[in-house]
Order: sequence, then structure tokens, then C-alpha cells
Amino acid sequence: MNQLTTSPMEHILDPPTRWPVADARPVSDEVVRRAAGLIDGSGIVEQITKWKAEDRRGPGGRPETFPVRALLVAMLCCAITNRPLLARCFCDVLFRKISPAMRSELGVPTPPGQLDFHGWDAVYRNVRTRLHGLLELMDPSPTPKNRRLSHDRFMALTELRSALRSDDEWVTRYERLS
Repeated sequence: MNQLTTSPMEHILDPPTRWPVADARPVSDEVVRRAAGLIDGSGIVEQITKWKAEDRRGPGGRPETFPVRALLVAMLCCAITNRPLLARCFCDVLFRKISPAMRSELGVPTPPGQLDFHGWDAVYRNVRTRLHGLLELMDPSPTPKNRRLSHDRFMALTELRSALRSDDEWVTRYERLS
């Protein structure tokens, strides 16, 4: 049998994942607690909560499935353990790399089954949306993000986004960066 060929039994023993795991190392409870302590001591969660309340334009929106603190802890865990600072890695840390006890302590729901691809897509989408929501609170630029657009469409969306906020709101977002 050729070395490149795998038997059908190997897939049963080691099921494929939708996104390859970039870093197989788990994140220890000690690292998670250290990151949580740093986040709690910084006061950033309270500041973000305040900014969200200031920017809120009315009721609505889907309830959060995990607290912003958990996302910040995952981001810091990635930085501490020299992992890439990418939404996929934050998702991986929150749902695959920390212990169930730490997930429970952070308020993170139980991850979907390994072969539940729709569940993993939803979990990733949730993390990515939460991350973009955080970045939006302090983004001083009216340019559209995360899209490939024609020049005309780009200019039209930039003008539209500029008109949605007052000059004071853009200044406030710029000041939040620091």
C-alpha cells in the first residue's frame, strides 16, 4: 500500500475537522487564570460595557452567548502562548484548548460535537461577530471593512458610513483607541 494512501479506518479513529487545528497545545488553567486576572485588573470590561451603552441606539440584537470578558481572556491567552491573534485562534482557545472547568468559569457554552460542522461554523461566526463588535467601538474610520469592493461601491459606502455618525462621534472613537 502506498504511504500516501490512508485506510478508511483511519478516518473513523481520527475524524477530520472543518478547520485544521493550528496549535495542538492546550492552554493550561494557570495561563487562563493569569489572563483573566490581568483582564479583570485592567478595568477594560467595565470600559467596554460603558462604551456599548453609550453607542446603543435602541433595543434589539441577539443576546450574547458568552461574555466579552471570555473573548478578551482568549485574546490574551493567544498572546501569552505565542499563538496568532486571529478570530479562528480565539475560537480555538475558547472552545477547544481550555479545560471544561475554565470554560464554565468564563461563561462559555459547551462546544458542538467534533463533526457538527454547522455548529462549529456558528461558533466561529459568533466569535468573529463579537470581535468585530469590539473593534467597531473604537474604529475612527468610516471606510467599510472586510469586503472586496469596486472603487465606486467603496466610495459610496464610505460616504454612507461617514454620514451615519457626527464629527464628535468619530472623535470619540479615535480617543477610545488609547
